[in-house]
This record gives sequence, structure tokens and C-alpha cells, in this order.
Amino acid sequence: MKNLVFVLFFVFNLSFAHKDAIAQDSCGNTRIYMRSAFKYGEFNKTKVIVQIIDKVAKELNYIEDILIEYNHQIRRYYSENDEVFLEYRKFRNENYLKIKITDTNIDIEQFINIVEFAIKNRKKLKSLEFKIDDFDVETNQKVGSHIVTNPKIIDSINNQKLNEKYIGLLNSKIEIFHDEFFQCYWLKNKYYYLKNDMIETLYSIEDNLLFSNELTSLGLVIFHSNSQFFFINNNGEILKNHSLEEINNSKVFYFFERRDKFYVTSDREIGYYYLPDLDKLLKVVN
Repeated sequence: MKNLVFVLFFVFNLSFAHKDAIAQDSCGNTRIYMRSAFKYGEFNKTKVIVQIIDKVAKELNYIEDILIEYNHQIRRYYSENDEVFLEYRKFRNENYLKIKITDTNIDIEQFINIVEFAIKNRKKLKSLEFKIDDFDVETNQKVGSHIVTNPKIIDSINNQKLNEKYIGLLNSKIEIFHDEFFQCYWLKNKYYYLKNDMIETLYSIEDNLLFSNELTSLGLVIFHSNSQFFFINNNGEILKNHSLEEINNSKVFYFFERRDKFYVTSDREIGYYYLPDLDKLLKVVN
């Protein structure tokens, strides 16, 4: 199975790494590869998904590999709907379950239901395939088609109540990141639990954030909306909130560490330098 994962990951990176952000995580027999235009807060979910889904598989006595391909807010062709494709495949005499998601944000409760359905019905998945027409984004002309799992089946699964035996998984405490100063955990499907020697706090998860957090040598940046962030230095001091100007309703921001400061930009016209040691945000017109 290692050969299969290598081949798929190689193709995944060869095709998209030059322009998109890539995340990968694994736990037991479960692996996930996520592709997105930017490093969204959704990236944190890869660590959560593989650990929870591996436990679901074990609960169902499923011992074969599960490969999850998650295309986050990226579509080759115009489509108004999120998509799921469930496939039970064979590679070099080894069976595995492939789950391909094209989605805005994964709801973990719904995803547990989808995986449970896929495992229990893996030998019937071929009969649930459904053809979707592809339309060019600019011309809206039909340019081909692709296969997904019947959307009505997926909608039905998404509307099901989570099996009680999985409720405990949603109360898990799963590490998202840590360094010598900070520890951050996913907690109860609603919060991130953040701790260092000086602070201990909970903050709500917002799936639509471009960046939910970023570790740097000076501390931790936390975005609690797409245009507002605050900084916690390595001593645990929470500095004041800062707001970025949104241009043309843009909600795209990046930031990079440059020695003792961060560069933040909302679009190609306006950028910011944030200096944590002075807690100042300097606006720069490009």
C-alpha cells in the first residue's frame, strides 16, 4: 500500500503544488491529502479527520486502507455544489477505500456518516456513481463530464443523525500543533484549546477563516475573522486586536515572517507590516 500512497501523492503534488497549498496527515491506515488555494484554517482539520476516521474504521473492523483526497474550495470546472466520490478500488492486489471530497468546509459529523456508509457499502459503491457535466468557468460551455457518488445519496447521509457510538469521538482532545511555547488542541468539535506557561484559553473554531493561526519564532498569530487578528507573544501576553482593511470585499490575506515582523496583505494594492515587539500594524500601499 505504501507504493500506492507514494504514486498518488506524487501525482497530487506534481499537478498542483506549484500554485496551491498542500496538507497531508496520516493515522493508522487512514491518510488524507488536502489541496487549497491558500493555507486556510481548514488545514487544521486534516489532523482531526485522520485520527477520528481511523477510529471509526477500527470500530467497524475495517482493516484496509482509506485514502481521503480533499479539494478545499477548488474546482476544475464551474459547479454550484459540493461533491463526494466514494470508490472501492484495487491497487497491486490490495483493496482500499478512496474518498474524494470537493467541498467548502468539511463537517466532521457528516463526514463520519459518509465514511461509515462507504465502509459498510464498499462493494456497492460502483452502482451509486452519477455523471456530472463540466462547464467552462468563463464561457459556461459544456466541456466534458466527471463521476461523483449520487448527490441524493450523499444528501440523505448528511441528513442522518450521528450514531451514538461516535459521539465520544467528537469530544476528543486532538493536538493541532505545539512548539516549546504553545500547545493547541481541537476540543469538542467547537473550540481550540490553547495553552502555554502563562495562559490557558478556549477560542471558537470558524471554518471560513483563511488563517486560523500561525506559529512564528516570536509568538502566535490568531485570526478570529478574515480581517481581524491578534498576537500572543511567547510569554503568553495577548496583544490588542488589529483590523485589516478589506478591498473590494476581498477576504484573502497572507502573512509571512520576516525576522521580527510579519507582512500581511489583503490584495495586490494594500499590504501591512505587523511588528509584534511594538504591537504596531503599518499600512503599505503597493
